[in-house]
Amino acid sequence: MIDNNFIKKLDKTKQYHLYDDDIHTGETIEFIIDYLKNSGIDISNYFSMNYATTEILDNRDFIVFWENNGLVIDDDGTRVPYIYPFVDPYIRCSIINPLEFSIDIWKQNIKICERHNKKLVDTEQRYFYNKLGFKDNQYCWEICKFYYDFLIGIK
Repeated sequence: MIDNNFIKKLDKTKQYHLYDDDIHTGETIEFIIDYLKNSGIDISNYFSMNYATTEILDNRDFIVFWENNGLVIDDDGTRVPYIYPFVDPYIRCSIINPLEFSIDIWKQNIKICERHNKKLVDTEQRYFYNKLGFKDNQYCWEICKFYYDFLIGIK
């Protein structure tokens, strides 16, 4: 999500350098550079600790219903965690035994969502999960439990 109030406060007489901690395809950094240039901001360069063949992971990439987490899968910014059944964690981040890993992460997501006690209607991923058959009034932990049970069932 772009904070236009922050962008308005930037000094348009200066040059800026951007740092992106997670470049994979380069689409995000290209988008923000274009956006800032169209807003009159001079981006002279950008940097990343990533290379085209590697992935820098954040813990939030595995957490469902979190802000700026996981893999963007749609033009509307829908994101899914780097775990089954949405993403193959072996291919995306070289996780050995991706099924066990995904099961463990869904179990942790259940606990996180229980603590936050949010319903689907309160999340940015609402419409994506609606398309999958989940209802707005469902608790996020229930959705996590569904995927946990699903993966346990195919184990």
